[in-house]
This record gives sequence, C-alpha cells and structure tokens, in this order.
Amino acid sequence: MNTPKLRVICASVLCAIFVVGLFAGTVSPYPYAKQFRERPNAAPSSTHLLGTDSLGRDLFARLIYGTRVSPLIALAVVLFLVLLFAISAIKVAREYERGIVFRLGRLLPEPKGPGLFILIPIV
Repeated sequence: MNTPKLRVICASVLCAIFVVGLFAGTVSPYPYAKQFRERPNAAPSSTHLLGTDSLGRDLFARLIYGTRVSPLIALAVVLFLVLLFAISAIKVAREYERGIVFRLGRLLPEPKGPGLFILIPIV
C-alpha cells in the first residue's frame, strides 16, 4: 500500500471517530451512565454490542461517549507543544543574536546587530 492511500485511510478513520464523538448522543443506543442491573458482565449481544461492565453499563455507549474526550486531550497537547516550541525558538534566536554581537564586538570597533529579531524554524 503506498503512502498517499494510507494517509487518506488514516485521515478518514480519524474523521469518522471525531464525527461519532460529536454525535455521541444520537449514535449511542443508550446513555453512558444507564445501568442494566439485571445484566452485569453480559456478553456481547444484539442489544449490547460490546456487552456490559460489572455495573451493567453498556460498553459500546461508554466507548462512543469516551471518544468525545480523546480529541480534546490531543488538541490540548498539540497546542501546548506548539507554544513550548515557539518559546524555545525565541530563546534560541536571542542567544544566537547575542553570540553574533559578541563575536562581531571582538572583530569590529563598532559592532552593529545582525538584525535578527525572531527565528521561525520550518518543520
């Protein structure tokens, strides 16, 4: 399987998970906290696609409602890493500019800064 087809397949799966999470109330057959006390630890069946847990809650419904949280956590992690990367890039740019000014100060009688204000790395 070549790379572009694999990318499309992976993107489609992620989009499907995201859409199911958005419409969890509509897609899910039961509310996530509803207990079926007469059927704890039930095996998968037509009424409970993945079975029930020890408290009798439908596992399929809980899985669907759980997909709401995962994209939010992933988005928060990505935003945090982008912010951390930007702060690190600014620090690197300041240290780079400082080193150039010091080096030029030893070579030239009146050094001028290189004019480097921000470094934007290309990923």
